[in-house]
Parts: sequence; structure tokens; C-alpha cells
Amino acid sequence: VWKEGSVAYYTVKYEYEDINGTYTEDASKKQENLTATKGEEITIVPSEASRKENYDIPENQAKTFTQKTDNTVTFQYALVTHSVTFSGDGISESPQTIKHGAKATEPTNKPSKEGYVFDGWTVDGTAIEGDEQHTFTITKDTDIEASFIQSFILGDANGDGQINVADVMATRSYILEKHPSPFNPKAVQFYDGKEINISSVMKLISIILGK
Repeated sequence: VWKEGSVAYYTVKYEYEDINGTYTEDASKKQENLTATKGEEITIVPSEASRKENYDIPENQAKTFTQKTDNTVTFQYALVTHSVTFSGDGISESPQTIKHGAKATEPTNKPSKEGYVFDGWTVDGTAIEGDEQHTFTITKDTDIEASFIQSFILGDANGDGQINVADVMATRSYILEKHPSPFNPKAVQFYDGKEINISSVMKLISIILGK
């Protein structure tokens, strides 16, 4: 039995969303042993100290109730979301809405452009790489654009449509930083690491010799 006019205690807890949509309490933000008079109507709002960067303030900020007994009030903060757009020829997908710090997945339909080869993704003109699952960590509204290069024959370093000793010489000059022109580095990136070195020259020679 509670007695009107006596004191009751209440606690305010704060929970924060993770990228999987799960809310977990941050005990360091908890407000304990707050008091109110029983029978009194009180309104509680989130404390300034409970706010965190990249989290939205709860929609129902104020919670009003009549204090009859010891009480616990919980506020939940949701991660902010960002709009992510993959753009480029051959893409027709709608923007993705991604929680801050979560991952956006590249479109299932690869970009395509006649006479060109898809060369990866860029943000503000800078090339970016996803992880092995072709996903990208998002921390702001982002437009991820497809990048293309003109089609080429693997091994045709100078772009003349043939693979011969001229390509070997151009590749050698590139390795020695002599800046040959024309020269397409992509045409002699034979290996996963995409390095161009003496192994690239040996690979070219093998192609020319039909090995």
C-alpha cells in the first residue's frame, strides 16, 4: 500500500541501438535514486549527458506518469541512417537506407557500358574497395559511382591491338618510371596484387611465345 505524499524513487535507463537493430543499455548513462512525491505527476526527458553522436533523440522524448511506487523509465536511442545510392550505366536500383556504421551491398546487376569495362566504384572521384562480400561501411549519405575504362586486350600495353615486343618495352619503361605513352597499366596487371614488375614482363614474353 502506498501513501500519497511520501517519497518514491525512480531510475532512468538509456539503451542504444547497434547496427543489427539490437538495443543495449549503457550503464554509465543511468540516472539512479531520483526522487518524486508519491501521487505527483512527473515528466521525464532524456538528459543532455545521454546524447551520443550518430544517434537520434527518441521520438517520444517526454514520459509522463504518476509516481505511485519505485519506477524505472527507459529511453531508446536509434542509430541515424544514411542514404546510399549506387549509380552508373546499367544500374536501376533504388537508394539504400543504411544505419550509421553498417554496410551497403553493391547492386547484384553489375554496371555495364558498351565499349568499356567496369573498373570498380568511386566516391567523389576517389576509388574505393569493398570487402570480400562486396560491401561498404557507411558513415554518411553517399553516392557510389561506377567507374569504367575502355575495353582492352590483356597484354596489349600500348593499345595497338597486338601483343608483341613493343608491349614488353613499354612495360619495362613503366617499371623504370620512364612514363611511356600510350600505356595502359590495366593491360599488364596479370596478378591478384595488381603490381607491375619483372614478373609482368616475363608473362608478356610467355604470351608472345605462345607459352
